[in-house]
Amino acid sequence: MIEENDKVERRKHRRFLAPQDVFVITSDEAVIGEIADISAGGLSFSYRTSRGKPSIAFDLHIFVKDGSFHLFDIPCSLAWDREIGKYHPLSDVSWRECGVQFGAMTPEQKSKLQHFIDNYTRRYSP
Repeated sequence: MIEENDKVERRKHRRFLAPQDVFVITSDEAVIGEIADISAGGLSFSYRTSRGKPSIAFDLHIFVKDGSFHLFDIPCSLAWDREIGKYHPLSDVSWRECGVQFGAMTPEQKSKLQHFIDNYTRRYSP
């Protein structure tokens, strides 16, 4: 029997942590965020905004700050989004966090994503 406090991993793919110099940009609203974790099926990231959450479906670009890696136009759908705090109490800018699910990628995009996971991340251990 599973206790209420036990967490059950429901994800299909193993998650990995990305270094702090890896970012995403959404194509629809030009949101720039920092990746929290990533898998072959999707990722989560945090971002600042005064406009609320991104659209339900959009393309995402992943890049490393030093220019050593980039992956463009990954089709995504928003799985969840939540406010995690205010940037400043008197500001309308908030910190948000969201999770996205990857859509149908080209073989080249899948290969580059796997290269990124293999070479830029470390295994996630909750």
